Amino acid sequence: MYRTGEAKSSSPQAFTLTEMMVVIVLVGVLAAIALPIYNRYILQTKASEAKAVIGAIVAAEKAYAERNGVFLPVRKGDAAEFMNKLRVDVKESSLFDFEVSEVSGKDAFTVWAWVNGNGVKEGFSSSGYVKYTYRKSEEPRGKWEEKLW
Repeated sequence: MYRTGEAKSSSPQAFTLTEMMVVIVLVGVLAAIALPIYNRYILQTKASEAKAVIGAIVAAEKAYAERNGVFLPVRKGDAAEFMNKLRVDVKESSLFDFEVSEVSGKDAFTVWAWVNGNGVKEGFSSSGYVKYTYRKSEEPRGKWEEKLW
């Protein structure tokens, strides 16, 4: 309670409209910067899924060549061939279709992970891919390449 003649305390009780607008603008600027970086990070994480499956295919191809004397070409999207002959479950990746091509006996092959319709929905380019090329006669023997966005 105040007595007559005493001054009221003038401590602020709330934010002013100007202060609120400044805070909102700052949050908006930070979000505009952070969201594209975060989305790129998420896509890179999903691309590592393709690299993991390619790694398993490469190991399986080398084992297959030791047993049979040649690398095995596999058509794009032929999950049964990957499973039956190479023992690699490519269905684990729902964003990519896999292929083994450019096979040259026991000396070279290329593994492709092509972005499929699900991958496009996730934000990858429709012409995107991750590629691993193995050449026994070159150093280094393996070379990675990717074009996903």
